[in-house]
Amino acid sequence: MIDEHPARTATALRRLSRLPRLGVFLGTLALALATFFTPGIAGAALVGLLAAGAAALITHTWNHRTPGGRALRLLVFAVLLLIAVSKVW
Repeated sequence: MIDEHPARTATALRRLSRLPRLGVFLGTLALALATFFTPGIAGAALVGLLAAGAAALITHTWNHRTPGGRALRLLVFAVLLLIAVSKVW
């Protein structure tokens, strides 16, 4: 994937790296728990939001990961997509 706005991406990643890690973890955990307990389309939309965030991080950190790390991240992404699809049905 070619980054059309490398300066904007670098700025966003710098801001993300300055956030407190515990806060980011707790926020993501709260969103994940909300997605699993919210039924239907709303739950699918929340899982889609998690999947979109995961996809953004995967694409921007791809070159810095080992093949095993890449595979694990793709597996998590695929599981999120499966959960989203299952919530719609």
